Amino acid sequence: MGDLLYPLETVPFFQGINTFSIAMGFSIAILFIVAIAQFWLVRQTYQRAWQKSEEQFCRLVQTMQVGVLLLNADAEVLVCNSIATELLGISAEAQRFELPTDPGWQFLDKNGHPLLAAEFPIQQAIAQCQPIRDHVLGVVCPDRSGCRWLLVNVNFHLSADGKVERVVCTLSDITHQKQTEDALQRSNSRYKNLAENVPGMIYQIVLKPTKEMSFLYVSPGCRDLFGREPEDLIQNVSAGWNLTHPDDIAPLNRSISESARTLQPWDFIWRIVVDGQTKWLRGNSRPELQPDNSILWDGLVTDITKSKETEERLRKSAERERTISRVIQRMRQTLKLERIFAATTEELRQALQCDRVVIFRTTPPQQEHIVAESVADGWISLVSNPLITADKDSVNSLQAANDSTDTLGVSYYCVADIYQAGLRSQDIERLEGFQAKAYLSVPIFSGNQLWGSLIAYQNSAPRKWDSTETKIVLQIGSQLGVAVQQAELLAQTQRQATELQSAKETADSANQAKSEFLANMSHELRTPLNAILGFTQLMSRDTSLLDEHHQYVEIISRSGEHLLALINNVLEMSKIEAGRITLSEANFDLYRLLDNLAALFQLKSQSKGLQLVCDRDAAVPRYIRADENKLNQILINLVNNAIKFTPTGCIWVRVSLENDVRVASPKELWRMTNDECSADLTPSSPLPTFLIFTVRDTGCGMTSAEIGHLFQPFGQTEAGTKFSEGTGLGLAISQKFVQLMGGSITVDSQPGQGSEFRFEIPAISIAADQIKEKGIQSQQVVGLAPGQPNYRVLIVDDDPTNRLILVRFLKGLGFDIQEAKNGQDAIAIWQHWQPHIIWMDMQMPVMNGFEATKHIKSDPIGQSTVIIAITASVFEEQRQKILESGCNDFVLKPFQRDEVFAKMADYLGVKYRYELSQPSPEQPLLPSASSKFTLTAQSLAIMPKHWLEKLYSSSAQGSDTLVLQLIEEIPPDHTEFIHALTNLVNNFRFDQIMNLTQLAQNLRLNP
Repeated sequence: MGDLLYPLETVPFFQGINTFSIAMGFSIAILFIVAIAQFWLVRQTYQRAWQKSEEQFCRLVQTMQVGVLLLNADAEVLVCNSIATELLGISAEAQRFELPTDPGWQFLDKNGHPLLAAEFPIQQAIAQCQPIRDHVLGVVCPDRSGCRWLLVNVNFHLSADGKVERVVCTLSDITHQKQTEDALQRSNSRYKNLAENVPGMIYQIVLKPTKEMSFLYVSPGCRDLFGREPEDLIQNVSAGWNLTHPDDIAPLNRSISESARTLQPWDFIWRIVVDGQTKWLRGNSRPELQPDNSILWDGLVTDITKSKETEERLRKSAERERTISRVIQRMRQTLKLERIFAATTEELRQALQCDRVVIFRTTPPQQEHIVAESVADGWISLVSNPLITADKDSVNSLQAANDSTDTLGVSYYCVADIYQAGLRSQDIERLEGFQAKAYLSVPIFSGNQLWGSLIAYQNSAPRKWDSTETKIVLQIGSQLGVAVQQAELLAQTQRQATELQSAKETADSANQAKSEFLANMSHELRTPLNAILGFTQLMSRDTSLLDEHHQYVEIISRSGEHLLALINNVLEMSKIEAGRITLSEANFDLYRLLDNLAALFQLKSQSKGLQLVCDRDAAVPRYIRADENKLNQILINLVNNAIKFTPTGCIWVRVSLENDVRVASPKELWRMTNDECSADLTPSSPLPTFLIFTVRDTGCGMTSAEIGHLFQPFGQTEAGTKFSEGTGLGLAISQKFVQLMGGSITVDSQPGQGSEFRFEIPAISIAADQIKEKGIQSQQVVGLAPGQPNYRVLIVDDDPTNRLILVRFLKGLGFDIQEAKNGQDAIAIWQHWQPHIIWMDMQMPVMNGFEATKHIKSDPIGQSTVIIAITASVFEEQRQKILESGCNDFVLKPFQRDEVFAKMADYLGVKYRYELSQPSPEQPLLPSASSKFTLTAQSLAIMPKHWLEKLYSSSAQGSDTLVLQLIEEIPPDHTEFIHALTNLVNNFRFDQIMNLTQLAQNLRLNP
């Protein structure tokens, strides 16, 4: 290698033979030898330095942080550090540079394409004698995931003859930088795609301190918005500004200046005009102050033309609706067509901002009369020429040239310029007479008949009527048609009203006569019944009568009660037909009502040998709110019919609950919205419970034809005709009551197999504490209790018989009584006697009970006097009138003795002495007259079973003789027991005896 760097050179010797020459030669030889010695010495020193330098170079190469390869011109490896071997996968012992060919190794160019061995940078540099600068090389090796990217630089040293002597290759790991660059490139690609595909234009604009503005970036979206290339806007910012609508330039500049001044986000809407088309744009950006005091906006401009058009359509639609609403409101302020037409034409002309609006009335033959007009100032009114005649051909020609149809199929005529619409000369001449340049006409229909037309005129210049204006006029025309039709109907209605008024007066007179007849019937029928039933009550308690006479009195009483029931049915049906029956709801005990029903019919069913079974589901609420009286009457009617038409077998009365949980039905909604029925309901009240009542019998049944007219008033089935009982009103009344209560009633029957009546009614389930216990007179009053005040009682009635009944009821008990035959006498007696209570009849001559009551109650002293009205009226409003007159309460003729005593106890606090008491499972009954002995079920339980059965059967037959014979079988030492039971027989209280007997039998079975 030293020979290559320092080639030896020989010095020629010249031949000389002289001494001087020899001496010189010798000297030169010595000098040469010295020189050679020095040369070898220098060379040896240089070689040692070079070897040391090579050693230092090799150590330096091995410690470098980049891969280094030193090769000769034949690609033989002279020096290779460990990093290079690792990066390239070559062997550290390799004498010649060769790329690994093992599977899994791969070399890629910067674009990721595979490289051949000849394309490797070192081979290219040697082959081309050109250095390789910053060549990006990808290396994929089998023991590492992913690709490692290298930055390759190749330099070489040339020999003196220009040949490659050495090659130096450096390898730097730039994987992270390459990944970062690729990510940045992908990000730039995404940003570019976003900028190119986002709706609108992304931009970056700068305002320099010199107030100059320029775009730094503009996305390709500017082509769609401005019709310009991005470069056009970047090179000349005015290229976009010049497209701004003239009216929006100043506001646009002000908005930018304000954003620059406050550094607040910029948000502005403006218009541009591109190729004659107006677009609405919206810009958004956020300003940032730069270090050089310039302001940079990054933002987005979008096209909002469609939304603005939609907004404009909505605005016009809202304006149209407001206009129509305003016009319709003016229409509805009156029913007179003249005022409606005047208001409509004025409102419509102002809404359309036109010169004239006219309403024409079309009459045959082809004549149009102006009925209303609104004209702007400066134009001649057409009202001065009200009759305008147009021949048929002229009208058809005008329509044919301008006919249009809206979405509802209504034809209208819209002309923007009468001179460009192809109209005939006579049409134009006619319109010129109206001073019109454009017009919009819509028809007015009254029902299906053409009534006239509504026309808007523009006189000053041609006018293009837009769709909003057309729709306004069409809808106003439609409303005018409705107004015309209403006016015609009103006129017709007024004519009919005159006719109906006469008919109404006749009907009112008939209704008044009917009401007076019913009132008189109620009074005339109940008054004698009051006497009959009142005196039978007195006679039934007369112990001096023979048993036979007692039976006669009982027959009279039962006949009177039956007659009263018939009268009540007739009057009740009359009230229903007159629409004068209402609900009267109250809280009550449903179980007690059913028990009373069973007790009421127990004797009657047993007398026919029928079994009466009353049953209820466990889920049926005990305490409910409904109309107790009507429900009771419905059940009485149904059970009475079942017993009447059932010769043998059984009658079942069952109450169940509708269990399905559901949303409120129409019946419930009716129930909840009935004002009178829902007076005590609160928003938190539960929905009504529907109770199902079923009355089934094993009687004769009915055919389908009979069922068809079963609920008709006075209707009788074949079986009813055979029995010849009743009026045929019970079921009709029951059906009306059920419907009034919000329910329905049905019947299912087969001839010979019995019948089943089923009805359901709504009822509110309530708590037990909401029940007001009724005072039940369960004991026989025989006098006033000791220590009572001296009560003064005034009886006022024009009928001496009715007065006598009350006198006999009360006088024997110890009351002080006076009588009056009319209201005038009653006032005179009240003034000087001051009675505690007055029994006041309401219908009397001279002065009736209403006037007398008002007079007494108007006096402060009279406020403390209790007045109980006695009335025979069946009408609720009459009873309400009684209470409004000042009466504290009322009783209905014919009244019961116990009812009279109860009213006096309620209002005066009267206390009575009693003889006997009503049997009760929990309480002792009927105190003995001779001692403190109390007749109870335990008293009867001492007797044998067969004796109790006979006692029950005899009592069910109402036979006092059989019962008295059984009493004789009681052991003589039970005198108190015998006396108490005998008192029950003497007072015909067989119902109490039956109840006690049943309880005694139960005690024997369950001791």
